[in-house]
Amino acid sequence: AAATLDFNADANQMPGAGFAPAMTDWLAYDITLNQQYAPDMYLTGGYVADNNVSDVKLAMHYQRVSGEGPLKLNLVLRPETDVERTFIAEIGRTQAKLIMRDHRGAETIIGTESLPTDCSSATRVELIAADYRVTLRVAEQDLISTTPQQFAPDLTYLLNNYNSLEKLPKPQISVTAERQTARITHASVWRDVYFTNRERGTAENITRRNNRTPLPWASPEKFPAHVIHLGPDEFFTCGDNSIISGDGRYWQSPINLPDEQLTADAGRVPARFLLGKAFFVYWPAGYKPLPGESVPAIVPNFGRMRFIH
Repeated sequence: AAATLDFNADANQMPGAGFAPAMTDWLAYDITLNQQYAPDMYLTGGYVADNNVSDVKLAMHYQRVSGEGPLKLNLVLRPETDVERTFIAEIGRTQAKLIMRDHRGAETIIGTESLPTDCSSATRVELIAADYRVTLRVAEQDLISTTPQQFAPDLTYLLNNYNSLEKLPKPQISVTAERQTARITHASVWRDVYFTNRERGTAENITRRNNRTPLPWASPEKFPAHVIHLGPDEFFTCGDNSIISGDGRYWQSPINLPDEQLTADAGRVPARFLLGKAFFVYWPAGYKPLPGESVPAIVPNFGRMRFIH
């Protein structure tokens, strides 16, 4: 017998907003439930989700109590399309396997590796899809990963989707255990940062807000006209709050410092401008001492402070 847990990405609708933020680019960083919602979020200070995010991670602590059957972590990317890919991480008694299945049902074994533990005690297990690389991690070790030859973006599909203003479908996530008794705790679904690649909002909102500055860099608009090419010792910066970050995607002025013998095209940061290296996260999303949008989050989240490797 087998049992399956499915993640419902459309549950937990946001009050007054009419959407569920899971697996979307909703501005989650430093945002509380007091965030303002109104019919036009962009004109009143609130933010809704414009894009679905398929760079996700399924994580849990898994303990095999008895039985010989497999534990399967299932991740479906671009479901119900001609570019659908299903990734199945299959964890047995001594070995793990990562399988890729296309929309026709054809399967490819990405790899098979011995487990670093028998999972008889609670073991961290993660299936991660990020930047077109899918990785199975067990006990904090990367066991199996796809290669660019095995899994790569379909540029035609993505550009057509961009030009038609359609949202990419949300991924589907589930966990299946069969022929075993197991304990699963601390199960969680994470999504990666999504960097917007056009003006915020629907086509109607863009028309009404035609005074907004479009993205001059890193946008599929009139591809490949807005591709950014970096020279030696140049960097491209992206802020963590993609919707409201005035980062390198928006910069339109070049750097010209003749006395310093330093020039750079717009959107680039010369290496000489980098003065240090970040090594510690001190101020993650904070807590507000009082409700209200005008009150800053001045109390740091001590539990999320950490060193950067």
